[in-house]
Amino acid sequence: MLRQPTEPTEPSKPAGSRELQGVLFDMDGLLVDSEPLWFEVECAVMARLDGRWSEADQQALIGGSLPRTVSYLLARAGRPASR
Repeated sequence: MLRQPTEPTEPSKPAGSRELQGVLFDMDGLLVDSEPLWFEVECAVMARLDGRWSEADQQALIGGSLPRTVSYLLARAGRPASR
């Protein structure tokens, strides 16, 4: 007797389990306030460049692009540095 090939079966899932429906990336601080981390890093970068950094500097850059931020940092640096 010739057997017909069978379709692969899906693995069984535990009752009540859910499949991932999507992924949300929080790039504007809606879910996670990342500004304190940015401020910490900006302060560290400016310390390496012999510059000063304040909360006013950080506020001036919120929502801006990375190229704008780098230009701003370099303008405030106490010594020359490449991008």
